[in-house]
Amino acid sequence: MFKFRLASVRRLYEYKEKRCQEEVGQCINRLRLAEQKQGELEQMVKEIQGELARVQEGNVSLTAVMVNSYYLEHLQELLERQTELVTQRYTELRDAQGRLREAVKNRKIIDKIREKQYRRFMVEENRREQIFIDELALAARRR
Repeated sequence: MFKFRLASVRRLYEYKEKRCQEEVGQCINRLRLAEQKQGELEQMVKEIQGELARVQEGNVSLTAVMVNSYYLEHLQELLERQTELVTQRYTELRDAQGRLREAVKNRKIIDKIREKQYRRFMVEENRREQIFIDELALAARRR
C-alpha cells in the first residue's frame, strides 16, 4: 500500500492555494467596486461641468456658480482619491496573484514528488511480485 510521507505538507499547500484563490477573488471584487465608483464619480464630474457651463452662459446668480464650482472641486478631489484607491487595488491584486502563482508552484512541486515516489513504489512492488511469481514457478517445477 502506497503511503505518501509528505501528505500533510501537500494538504497544507493545497490549503494555502485555496486561500490565495479566495484572496484573488476578493481583490477582484474590491477592484471592480472601486472602478465602478470611479466611473460614477467621473460621470458626476461631467454632469456638473456641463451644468456649470450652462449656468455660466445664462443670467444666473453668483452663488449658483460658486456652489457648482465648489461642488465640482469636491467631486474632483473625491475622484482623485478614488483613482488612487483603484491603483492601490490593482497593486493588491497583482500581489495576490503573485502569491497564488507561488502557492500553485509549491503544490505542483509536491505533486511531482508524490508522482515520483509512487512510480518508485510501483517499480518496487512489481519487482517483489515478479520475485514471488518466480519463486512459485520454481516451487511448482520442483514438485
